[in-house]
Amino acid sequence: MRLDRRDFKQLTGHLYGEPNPDWSVEYIGHKMGMHFEQRKNIKHAAFVYWDAERRSKIHASAFPAGFNLSAWLLKHHEIELVVTETPIAALKGQIAQFIVPDTWLFYLEVATYIRQRYQGRVIAVTGSVGKTTTRLMVDQLVRATGRTAVTNFGNDNVRQVLPQLLTSMLSVPDALVAELSIGTLHPAELDGHRNPPMSHYFQATTAIITQIGGAHQRSVRTGRDDLESSLRQDLATAKTKGRIFERMRPDGHAILNYDMHPQVYKYLWKTAQRSVNDIYTFSLHDAHADAYLVDRQDFRDYSELKLKILDETVMIQMTIPGNGPVMDLLAACLAVKVQGWALPDLTAAFKTFKPLRNELVFHDLKTNQGGLTLVEDTYNSTRHSVLNVLSVFRERGRFYQGPKVLVIETGDDLLAQQAERLNLSYQQPILDSGVDVVFGYRDPTITPLITALTGKVDQATYFPKMADLATAIEALPKDALVIIKGQHFKYGSDLRKLTPLLLKQAEMLEV
Repeated sequence: MRLDRRDFKQLTGHLYGEPNPDWSVEYIGHKMGMHFEQRKNIKHAAFVYWDAERRSKIHASAFPAGFNLSAWLLKHHEIELVVTETPIAALKGQIAQFIVPDTWLFYLEVATYIRQRYQGRVIAVTGSVGKTTTRLMVDQLVRATGRTAVTNFGNDNVRQVLPQLLTSMLSVPDALVAELSIGTLHPAELDGHRNPPMSHYFQATTAIITQIGGAHQRSVRTGRDDLESSLRQDLATAKTKGRIFERMRPDGHAILNYDMHPQVYKYLWKTAQRSVNDIYTFSLHDAHADAYLVDRQDFRDYSELKLKILDETVMIQMTIPGNGPVMDLLAACLAVKVQGWALPDLTAAFKTFKPLRNELVFHDLKTNQGGLTLVEDTYNSTRHSVLNVLSVFRERGRFYQGPKVLVIETGDDLLAQQAERLNLSYQQPILDSGVDVVFGYRDPTITPLITALTGKVDQATYFPKMADLATAIEALPKDALVIIKGQHFKYGSDLRKLTPLLLKQAEMLEV
């Protein structure tokens, strides 16, 4: 699908300085590197230029100091049109310009225009946890069926970048697989304009909610265990996440996690029912769901899963450990199946699949003691994510001769007392997981958990400094299983630096 000057005459704005009236665009982008330098296959493109003032208003990153727009555009011969609010005199007669009153509103308008003409499937995913892995799994499965798919760049799932994902439908894929963060589902004031939930622009044909809540189970108001307060918080989250169903195509499908709190699940079911007739569910164990785990056999390097997906029983040897990815896989399989598409060989489809860069990444770490398995999981530290890591110890731990070691720090943006209570809530799950050693790191609010575990596990130690923590890991016995659990980039965490540090030190042993 291409847009030419006839299409743009139907949009708000006017053309200026066309060197050639026969131009057309099959791609629209606004980021220099990610949308252009990293995409060498683009031949006919439009560049949406947000000047410094517009970028500030919509909270977009500023251009590098000294950026010369005209020089950059003239280097990129694939750009046949620039969308701007002010004519660029230096480009007149060299690149066609489309002059608009507001480049942000233009992006939304052209995205809507393209969506109206796109006849493929739009599969939208949101949730408190698991949405990125589910989205990547859906994308992987669609491609494994021999079809084409477009999905978010990296983890771009915020309001400012989602219009570009919609314009990617110009490539006419069989499916657009979109991840929507909670912020995109709020109605929002942006640059003086009221923006509806982004779901109104996507108009999904299939919408998935992976999970609701789970960051912590503590009352912010009382500071006590308060299930009623936690439920109110989850219902408030469900109200926002449930907007993913708004403006869905009526013949579409909603997919819900059957294992959510019954009241949250019931609320989302009723919300989805207002938009679509077909609602499907997935569960880790419950056979009442439309997709569920039938059986599981765990081994050191993979798990053999038997899944029931609607009327089909399928098998997969899955290398990614933990209960969370199983739930994500069930949702992804269900999303593909309800399209009327046959599921591919799942083991082959996911043989080389990797979720996020810092999520359950396995490394063989050489040490003076003979080596160990190091697993980095520093993408996030929601409660569900921590419990998923503990499920990895239960599944895989018995296949390691050395100790099972959890490295953990507080990952949520909580007040000190709240963080301490959250961390203490992990005590029994840690004991049930078979973990032998717990290393707390950096944040003092992790120390009550270390104190509580002292004498109940083989070792529980707090390390305020990374260098001392790294030394302790390198001294572990041969064939230990070590999982590093932290929050990637957020809340002052630098735990993401530990794995590169250990791997670099291991390289020095080989010299």
